[in-house]
Amino acid sequence: FLLSLVNESRMVFNMKKAVFVLLIASILLFQPLANSTTAQEATYTPKNLGKLAIVILLDGLDYRVFESISTPNLDELGASGYLFHARGILPSSTTAATTAIVTGAYPNASGVVHTYAFNADEYHKQLPGETPMKHYFSEMLNATTIFETLFEKGVHTALISAKTKLEVLLGKSGSVEKYIYVDWRDFFSIDPHEPGATFEQRAELLETMTNDTLSVIESFKPYIEKGEDAFIFLAYPEPDWSGHAAGPTSELYKNIAKFMDSEVGRIVTKLKELELWSRTLMILTPDHGYSTVDPLLNILDPNDPMHLPGLTVEHVVSTTAGMLLYIYLKDINDTQKAVDELWNYPWTNGIWTRLPAERTNGTLEDIGLNSPYAGDIVLDIKPPYYASTYENYGAHGGTDATQIPIIVTGGAIDTTANIQTFNQLLIAPTIAKFLESELPSKAFYTDTPVKFKPSAKVEFTFKPKIAEPNSEITLNINYTIEGTGIQNAKLIIDVVDSNHTRVSTKTIALDNLNGSLTETISVGPEGVTTVYVYIVDSNNNVLGGKAQNLLVAKVEKPPRDWSSIMGASVLAIILAVIMVALPIALKKGYIHIKFLSE
Repeated sequence: FLLSLVNESRMVFNMKKAVFVLLIASILLFQPLANSTTAQEATYTPKNLGKLAIVILLDGLDYRVFESISTPNLDELGASGYLFHARGILPSSTTAATTAIVTGAYPNASGVVHTYAFNADEYHKQLPGETPMKHYFSEMLNATTIFETLFEKGVHTALISAKTKLEVLLGKSGSVEKYIYVDWRDFFSIDPHEPGATFEQRAELLETMTNDTLSVIESFKPYIEKGEDAFIFLAYPEPDWSGHAAGPTSELYKNIAKFMDSEVGRIVTKLKELELWSRTLMILTPDHGYSTVDPLLNILDPNDPMHLPGLTVEHVVSTTAGMLLYIYLKDINDTQKAVDELWNYPWTNGIWTRLPAERTNGTLEDIGLNSPYAGDIVLDIKPPYYASTYENYGAHGGTDATQIPIIVTGGAIDTTANIQTFNQLLIAPTIAKFLESELPSKAFYTDTPVKFKPSAKVEFTFKPKIAEPNSEITLNINYTIEGTGIQNAKLIIDVVDSNHTRVSTKTIALDNLNGSLTETISVGPEGVTTVYVYIVDSNNNVLGGKAQNLLVAKVEKPPRDWSSIMGASVLAIILAVIMVALPIALKKGYIHIKFLSE
């Protein structure tokens, strides 16, 4: 083709045609290079670049009952992760235990000893016979929760609950992105603690809570795809309600526990369908276990529930779910006398005191309850006795109800670690480490025995902020890979247009576990483009990444009014000439100006 442009007789090269031919040849020559970094797909499927932590509270599930019933989903989760035979805190009651879960602190550090309690210091100062003031958990709380620390970090958070007292999980600030309260009154005509509330009503409420959780997971997925993290706390109120109503050995309690197993299975199935499981840490935990009690063996007088019959020293009492009793002494010097009298009764299982005394199990400090709200004496009650203001077939609060199963699982954990023990106080530190957040302010543990699979953190900026269609942008990337055994990791850049089509991609082999890169990549047509930057291991498992939106738009200069521009230019020139010529003309006398005064 080039030779055809040459004059055979004169051998004169046609320059205009030659330039044109060279241009066409260059386009043809370099077209394959452009294709090497550009890939077209029908629809781009985003990767899950962020992490999800989810806690499922199985309120009141006792370990002894858990071992006696069929729970295939929970069993599978325990087998794929860790199943611990754990001990909960005292009191083994919902408000205190869930506060411990989200703060990582014992009650004497978090401040919350129960849903409500008296204050021993105030009672000591009151007049004889004067009724002390009741204080609620919102007044007692003096520690931050994992919800607050994650919310401040920018993590997407959600709480799904059917008990208003679980607002304690959100801390003093009430920090949460989504709070779904499922009102039990929409499902029951009577209190669900009562035997008359049916299995079907209970199951309907639980199913609704599961559906709400699935909706939250779906709503958080787009954020996780862009490298943002999320935390969900699902607080099932069962089988606690059934335990009070019929006892932990009843068919109602067992059937509800088995139904909850199937609901957990639905959640895991959804996470796997959305391909979130590999990026998920899941912890399933009860707040407390359960004790079987006899409704006829309530040690409190229903006509005077604020005093313990037979205790001769001046005092008042406050219950904690039936099996632990807080005793407030008017005179704390009566401690030893009260202890001696308490051991005279068949229902005394253990005693802890504020002041050291003989014949006790220890002090309040020994069990994490050295708080004025916990009373001067903590009495552990021996089942089937209990202390309550209403009739029970099952109760909790004491040492007998501290046996709980805790399951730590999810595709993000490293199951090769040898972990022997785990407890409620380790849950918040585990979540904080997984989501790279600060610990709650008064957490008892500063680390967690749980290990996680390798992960990566990626941050990047790009220029220009608004790109021309089919142009290139420059990315400044910082990355860190955490974990061991990572070899042949790759950093991938995907540019996806507003039609969800990948218009270009680039893969860079990484030689180090951390570093900085500057890379250029082309963008496509006009619209909102998404730039994904993420790291995969040698098996193409996503370790982490980030995504940001980029506006691609044609920047057009406004049309210029050349006639106005020319007119203004001519006028400016004329004025400039006048300004220069006028002083000269006046000086040489070519122009005379006659003033009115002359």
